[in-house]
Amino acid sequence: MFVDPSRTWRSICGDGNVDYFWASPNPQTGQRPANYHGDGNLVANSASTVDWSEVWGGLDLETWQNRTQQDTSSLEFRNSPDWTPEAVVERARKLLQSTLQGMPTAAAAASEASISV
Repeated sequence: MFVDPSRTWRSICGDGNVDYFWASPNPQTGQRPANYHGDGNLVANSASTVDWSEVWGGLDLETWQNRTQQDTSSLEFRNSPDWTPEAVVERARKLLQSTLQGMPTAAAAASEASISV
């Protein structure tokens, strides 16, 4: 998940290096300089501060998907206050807390283990 990103893959690839994903394969090895495999990414921004022309390596999402043949389930959420970094962290915190409430504590698990031994 990327929230209010200035870009996504540049931190991995550097400027312009996403071109490696669709560069011609090496004639001797048949391999491209880099291979991208990914899907299910969420890219969200809370205000119009994101330059969407830079997010997907300088491409829009549809072009990115066509070139990489990946990210078919990835989504963009644009200009929504529901996607501020603080709102995302709060949703994650609530989800984690609700998940943990149904789990036994370490003490209860240890007690149960000693009874069943």
